[in-house]
Amino acid sequence: MDFLLKGVPKPGVENPLEWLPQIAWDTVQSLILLDEFKLFAQNMEKDAPNRFKDWYNELTPEDVKLPLDWKKLDNMPF
Repeated sequence: MDFLLKGVPKPGVENPLEWLPQIAWDTVQSLILLDEFKLFAQNMEKDAPNRFKDWYNELTPEDVKLPLDWKKLDNMPF
């Protein structure tokens, strides 16, 4: 909940994704500190970068399922 409320970026890790703004990558670095999201950056960078880029470029990404197993988040209660 703290992450969702504050979303404090964690700078210092070079952004390998040319399509993602640095501030977004810094926020991902903060997100992966949560056990449930520890593989998120790896998935974005190495496992399915093109699928994440396509999702990122959607006009309404909030209406499109996330790539890989992250699509299961739709079935989880807040």
